[in-house]
Amino acid sequence: MGVLSEISGRHVQPQFRPAQPGDIDQSVLDNGKVREILWWEPRYSLYNGLVEMMEFEMEARKNPLLIQRTNYSEPSVFFFGGSLG
Repeated sequence: MGVLSEISGRHVQPQFRPAQPGDIDQSVLDNGKVREILWWEPRYSLYNGLVEMMEFEMEARKNPLLIQRTNYSEPSVFFFGGSLG
């Protein structure tokens, strides 16, 4: 949550809601095998990926056509809590 707070400039606090059908209880990711077999390397760090996502969301709120061109349903309330103000 510290990275999200740093990027957004706001205190980010998780909101826990009841589990929904199909939710995954636990998830672990290790890209070591794909790196080894395919020599794959990520293009973005977690930090840079979150920064780019936030920048896109800010633009999407200003330009509804951007949402239509990318098949993006709607800007998230993840960083902004539903408003930019």
